[in-house]
Amino acid sequence: MKTAPGNSEDQSQGGVGLIELLVYSALLLVVLSVVGGMLVTMLTVQRNVVNEANSVTRAHLIAQSLETGIRNSTAVKLEGNGSGSQFLLARSATGSPTASFTCIAWYYSLESKSVRYRRSSTAITFPTSTDLAGWTVLGDEVQPVSNGGIFQLVGSRLNLNFSQRSEAPVTITTSISTRGGSWESAPCF
Repeated sequence: MKTAPGNSEDQSQGGVGLIELLVYSALLLVVLSVVGGMLVTMLTVQRNVVNEANSVTRAHLIAQSLETGIRNSTAVKLEGNGSGSQFLLARSATGSPTASFTCIAWYYSLESKSVRYRRSSTAITFPTSTDLAGWTVLGDEVQPVSNGGIFQLVGSRLNLNFSQRSEAPVTITTSISTRGGSWESAPCF
């Protein structure tokens, strides 16, 4: 049986030609590029949000520690060492049902830009570099907002002003007043 010209058996068989394959491949590349770009953008936004949340959490930890300690204190004392580092002491009530007090100290090191914390039943002295190994680090990359340091003590009120810049800059500016009533510092200082 003869076939008419133009109606060959080859044309009746379906298939994908080279040009169609190239067009489909190009469309696939466009779609993958758009999806990949969206994924990279979403991951970048997520990383930025996580970094900012971490910075806020660290700054809030410093402020919360000071707020709890100073508000429950009966005496507060601020010392400096002349190099910009600051040492803040407080005699503070504990959270126990019976009235008991503890000595609390915060140390800001201008050199390492860190805030450290220590609690003791006895007096705490200005720390040396070896003493700081036993202190809890509350935050690093901490810088004063102004030239006066991060702590300013005015009577029984503590002004706290600092920026925490580990991943995303966060600034804390607040005032905390003692509520302890009588001013009693023994045995802390």
